[in-house]
Amino acid sequence: MATGKKIILIILDLLLLTLVLPMTWDYYNFMEYDWMTTTSSNIPFIGKYMTDYLFWGNIVLAVMLIIALIVILFYSRTYIDVRLTSNNGNLTLKKSAIEGFISEKVKENDYLKNSKIDVSLFKNKIKIYIKGEIIPIREGQMIIGWTHPFGSGQTFMEDQALPKKLIIVDLDSNSPCIYYDNKAIESDIPKGLLYKNSFYAGYAGVLDALLQYGFVPTEETKIAILGSGNVAQGAFSSISKYSSNIRMYYRKTMSIFKESYRKYDVIINGIEIGKDDDPILSLSEQKSLKKGTLIIDVAADAGNTIEGTHFTSMNAPIYEKEGKYYYVVPNTPSLIYRNVSQNLSKILSEHVFKEDCSRFIEKVKHLNK
Repeated sequence: MATGKKIILIILDLLLLTLVLPMTWDYYNFMEYDWMTTTSSNIPFIGKYMTDYLFWGNIVLAVMLIIALIVILFYSRTYIDVRLTSNNGNLTLKKSAIEGFISEKVKENDYLKNSKIDVSLFKNKIKIYIKGEIIPIREGQMIIGWTHPFGSGQTFMEDQALPKKLIIVDLDSNSPCIYYDNKAIESDIPKGLLYKNSFYAGYAGVLDALLQYGFVPTEETKIAILGSGNVAQGAFSSISKYSSNIRMYYRKTMSIFKESYRKYDVIINGIEIGKDDDPILSLSEQKSLKKGTLIIDVAADAGNTIEGTHFTSMNAPIYEKEGKYYYVVPNTPSLIYRNVSQNLSKILSEHVFKEDCSRFIEKVKHLNK
């Protein structure tokens, strides 16, 4: 907020308070109900309510004005330009110039139509708001994100990515890769960079599943977690707050799980297997689970690790089949978007978008020859 505007609003707020507070005090002295005034209380029909209305109404207004004063005092100052300084001199960028530049980039890449750009400049940051109508995916476009090409995104890869020759930069936390024309190519994004996103997937998914199922584990609840990676660690961190009766199974100890899986009340999957691998929990094995067993697939590996499962949504996160309950919601980090957004914004801006993203296109050019 500009300094001049802030000063004007503060003065206006103070002036209103000088009117409201004395009036409230005066009406406080009249709060006896056995008297009559010769002013507003003589208004037909509503006069007898006027004193109470003015008294309590002024109290509410005074509180609102005090809150408004605090907001105005601490509201971040906005600027109409930003100055960049270096050894070679200074460069001043106007707000309108930044909006124009972003608008041209949006048009140039043909991402949106009827786009509206709004930029807010603060002392140490710039906020950019972009609104518009998304243009359908075109041939040869590049998509950067968690596409899960062999999991929840397999249908997208088959229906969109391959036919339209899309360049898919998959931000897998363990091994981010570029997928193009049914081939995987190493990217220059550091491995393990986005592990917290996977951790939050396990953490948030378990919490949501328990709440949606209407159940809090106790020490009597037998819990199994499949996997030892980031997703499984997040799941353990979440559910261990309610019970310590937890057993984690790794790939090397999965044979032990296969011998004892029938005894568990809650089974949490944190593993994403390959499309050609055998499931860890087959359909026949699921039939021998206890009635009421809750299966939480926070890896969202629908139909693979737990055979026969299908994706669920945040609107309908759990389904029941033969007395067992399944939670297979993808993109669970979005449940705790405030934590996730701060972490992702910093990492992606530094390691993915800081350099020109055309470097990903260069890596697949040889495949077109």
